[in-house]
Amino acid sequence: MKSARLSLRIHERSDELVRRAAEQAQVPVGRFVEAAAVHAAERVLADRAQFVLADDDWDAFTRMLDRPVRDLPDLERADAAWEQHFGGAG
Repeated sequence: MKSARLSLRIHERSDELVRRAAEQAQVPVGRFVEAAAVHAAERVLADRAQFVLADDDWDAFTRMLDRPVRDLPDLERADAAWEQHFGGAG
């Protein structure tokens, strides 16, 4: 796997804390910081890809998804214009 360089500035107290934690985990500081950053990034992105609903809200949501499809002529015209202009599906 190709590696990339990430440069950042942190407060001295944060640096000391990270270095101490990496030492306790017995991993290099760079690997410790990478793992923590990747974990945080996955959580942030998961929050945008997944959502949690209460049972009643989930039932209402799935009922909406199960409704028959409606014709949307304005959307169909916009899609046709997109395809004509850009030469592909929108």
